[in-house]
Amino acid sequence: MNSKGELKKIILAYAVDGYPLVPNESDAGYAFNNAYGPLRLVIEENKSMWTKWVDCIVVGSGDYEEPKMEDVKELDLPELPGPKEDMGMDDKVWLNFRNDTGKELPEASVRSMEYDSNGNLWIGTNNGGLSVRTSAGKWTIIKEIKTENAGTVKVDTCYAIAQRENGELWITLGGPLTPQGILVKTDNTWKLLNEDNSLLPANFVQELELDGKGGLWIGTQKGVVYVDKSDNWTVYTEKEGLLPYSVDAIEPDGAGGAWIGYYPATKGSEENPIYTGGYQHIAADGNITTYEDFDNTNFNLNWIRSISMDKKGGVWIVRSGNAPGFGKGEVDYILNGKRTVYSAKELYPSMTEEDDIRLVIADKENEGTLYIATTASGVVKTEGIGKVTEIINASNQFPTKQWNNVYFIDLNEDNLLVGTNGGAAVGTHGKNFKDVKSHWAKKEIREMATMGYINGSNGKYRPDDNITRAEFVSILVRILNPETSGAKKTPFADVKPTDWFAKDVILAAEKGLIEGYDDGNFKPNSPINREEICAILGSITDEKLTAEEVEDILSDYDDKVANWARESAATMIKTGIITGFPNNTFGGSLNATRAEAAVILLRFLKY
Repeated sequence: MNSKGELKKIILAYAVDGYPLVPNESDAGYAFNNAYGPLRLVIEENKSMWTKWVDCIVVGSGDYEEPKMEDVKELDLPELPGPKEDMGMDDKVWLNFRNDTGKELPEASVRSMEYDSNGNLWIGTNNGGLSVRTSAGKWTIIKEIKTENAGTVKVDTCYAIAQRENGELWITLGGPLTPQGILVKTDNTWKLLNEDNSLLPANFVQELELDGKGGLWIGTQKGVVYVDKSDNWTVYTEKEGLLPYSVDAIEPDGAGGAWIGYYPATKGSEENPIYTGGYQHIAADGNITTYEDFDNTNFNLNWIRSISMDKKGGVWIVRSGNAPGFGKGEVDYILNGKRTVYSAKELYPSMTEEDDIRLVIADKENEGTLYIATTASGVVKTEGIGKVTEIINASNQFPTKQWNNVYFIDLNEDNLLVGTNGGAAVGTHGKNFKDVKSHWAKKEIREMATMGYINGSNGKYRPDDNITRAEFVSILVRILNPETSGAKKTPFADVKPTDWFAKDVILAAEKGLIEGYDDGNFKPNSPINREEICAILGSITDEKLTAEEVEDILSDYDDKVANWARESAATMIKTGIITGFPNNTFGGSLNATRAEAAVILLRFLKY
């Protein structure tokens, strides 16, 4: 758009007629029409050799007009041929599912995560039950399950989840004080496996690991089990040569065997306890190699927290109990029979005194890349020993410092799954729209779309279009996921049961989220303004303000807010869900755009 407000073809120039651009006409290097550089946007007015009007973008020194967003117009241009977009880790979006908002996870730390074959994300917690999130963003919290063989069982702690190649979903059930075995889901049917009805050597199960060949390794309190693709069970216990401790980590070796790590046993006296733990390798032929005899006065160095095999076939074993008073953990690396021991500080040199390593996952696709789960720094990515390339924590991607305490980490295809004390996070490829690449709300739109809450059409989101009342309510219902009574009768004269939004509008009205107009209509296709959004969200936000607080908050703005929306507007401002404009107005009567709605609802979701 040129100075006259007309759209013109452009040339992005760094030189004119072969002369590099310089800051001003008086500067050295000026030859002819090559000032005001080093970057210029030339807008052609006619087909002569001269330009009649010229607008400039200047990077560096030089006199220029400050750019304004209202002068920018994004055009629907055809895609030009070129290299494919780099979808590396830096190009991923982080989806954070919190356990403190009441909208997503129960209030419990996350201990396991797994995508099933239908794209649903299963999340196991420590004494908070099981959570399931569909690709469309619908949440289900499971506290009990009706099984075909054991009646209704209570679901509390789930330390491991595995989606088998045969379609079965296996989930460990119960903690050390409430062990119940393994839940197995086949289609829509559940059954419970335990010591009484299977070959499980114990009901307390902490580990489930796929071998990539249709088989599954199971780690229990009294040994391990291998279930092959034909459901033949092979049991290994102390009788077969395993250490007599509770299994806490398993990693299949890709050759029919597996690495086994243990939780330490405590012996000796209360004054002089002795801790014995270690890890073993079971070869495909049943031969067992044992690694033990670590410092038996140190609990932390005897607890095997995780085992992970890298691209070269090397194995990373974390010995780190994270208990106070025993110092930091260590990490063993075994390659071709040679064992190397690394301290926590060697892998993560800037680790603080209150921090420690808990888990290590090797990236099997990228040699030398490790993801380190810590107790206070979040997730640390290294590319080589001690070479930190990325830290993912509350300073950048996670909502609060509570998330820096990581209990679970896994690579699932291109997704990095992280379970923390504050919730679950997924680093995944974000969903993009052609028309938001340079938009101010690009980040929020991308996150909401990737979570499945908003959609576009024909690859576009139309961020600056007004959002309709029906569209806004539909997104809100997806986020809240309220239970429905199944009512099909619409309470509004202008909402037909066949309308695409009818089900969401009916449910929202049923739950008291929305009201219609005095004439009995809802006006679903009319724009929704900012005051109306405040009224809806304010009614379901646990924030109560006094009359004085309302007046004090709204007095900061130069414009008026309608009387009926003043309290809800003040509530939204205080919570940070909705903010005013740079010109010191709130703009309550302005229609909300689709971009604004995405930003507002994402803030509401995280509040």
